[in-house]
Amino acid sequence: MTENINTEQNLFNELSNDYHFDMLEVNYHVVNEKFDIEKKILNTKQLYCEYHPTFDIESFNKFPKHFLNKIVKNDTVIHFDNTLIFKELYKILGLIDNTNNIKEFITSKKYKRHIKINSNITSQMNMHKNFMYKTYSSIKSNGEHRVNWHLLNNLKKEKKITNFFVQSMALQDAYKISAIYDKKEKEKTEKIFHFYENRLTQKTTQKAVLKSLGILLHYEFKHYLKIGDTKSKELITDMMTSIYNTKVNDDEFNRHIYLASTVSLFPIFGAKKNKHFIQREKDIIKNLLIKDMRKDKKDIKINYSDIDLLLEQHLETQHIEYLKKQPIELLKINEKYSHLITDN
Repeated sequence: MTENINTEQNLFNELSNDYHFDMLEVNYHVVNEKFDIEKKILNTKQLYCEYHPTFDIESFNKFPKHFLNKIVKNDTVIHFDNTLIFKELYKILGLIDNTNNIKEFITSKKYKRHIKINSNITSQMNMHKNFMYKTYSSIKSNGEHRVNWHLLNNLKKEKKITNFFVQSMALQDAYKISAIYDKKEKEKTEKIFHFYENRLTQKTTQKAVLKSLGILLHYEFKHYLKIGDTKSKELITDMMTSIYNTKVNDDEFNRHIYLASTVSLFPIFGAKKNKHFIQREKDIIKNLLIKDMRKDKKDIKINYSDIDLLLEQHLETQHIEYLKKQPIELLKINEKYSHLITDN
């Protein structure tokens, strides 16, 4: 049957067999409650710490209360775990918590050793190529070496394009990928996740990590909390100074935001004056996406202008897509997928 993909909804339907978009639903309900702001702020912090006991709440508490009151002025009040809390403030605590964990991890010997080992693409390719033809190496491990060799080869030829596809995993929720619930593919899936976790641990710096936090906070404030551009930058300056004793260049916040690197499944965003991808690179990405869509349906019709538009929107709003995510405790499994979780 010939299909005509010309809208985002149709593309969504095309992908739905591989990715359970509706697997999670909210585990709270919105409340029309505007009173006792400080009590709800306290509730939010306490509840976050209950679910994330290693969070450095003392550092966060250095951020002045009167600024915090301004941030939550237009926040959404939700009833979660028998408590009234601010939803966006809870997400902000999650962003800061992730940042702290990344900052700590990239100072570790494990991370530095990983970056050193992976710094030279040619030597890595040679190593994987040697193992691909070792007679004592199993077929399965040969396959892993082949995958790594091909990835490295692609990185050598087209680093930005290859990273586009690899880093997309950091914007998705991995547990929504349908293949991970196939028992027959369990071993293969584990190897794939190990591969991604390894390749998504990329080079970054303390400065870049804090800049990424500033970018995410800026768009969190503007998109979800109705805080104006200037006020957002002022609040972020105070927050960075109070919590991290540093300053980020907020002049860059309204430039082209792009996914600069990843640390495991956490994206690190940067900002540029010009778009990250040139037209030639976008055309290659588009053609690869179309090729993948046609893999199983040779007669599918493609509306190229819609694909161009969707790709452009995605590249311009990857940071907004990431901000749509919520801490996992605020979500629950959709009943229609409960059998998958039970079986695994």
